Amino acid sequence: PAAKIGLANTVMLFMLIYDRLFVVSDCFLVLFARCILAAVVTGRLTAILFSIVGGVFALLIMALLRKAFRYEILISIGGALAHNIGQILVSLIFYGVFSIFYMLPAFMLSGILSGALTGALVMLIRKNKQFERIL
Repeated sequence: PAAKIGLANTVMLFMLIYDRLFVVSDCFLVLFARCILAAVVTGRLTAILFSIVGGVFALLIMALLRKAFRYEILISIGGALAHNIGQILVSLIFYGVFSIFYMLPAFMLSGILSGALTGALVMLIRKNKQFERIL
């Protein structure tokens, strides 16, 4: 029930891929602004901790994977899995509920699927010749 596609991570991945235009600190600024704005708009202020920790984990892993790989899909899957792990850790620390680990296989499967989808989206955007002319 908590699985989301993670389309916001396409922005982060895009920014990491185009490192001649953006630096990692830009990605962190966008991440924090996005998390705060989403919490204010949805009224779920308690979710901000989950979003920020998951987002920071995802961004750090994607930045590391970006150095090793050029494949957007692999980088995005790594980020999605890291995001899920970050949120599980927040849940464990915040609520002290160890039963969350029973959901780990479902979270990892959804992370792989959503990461592949967002990575493919960034790959398609990059392959668009009209978009390349803009950058």
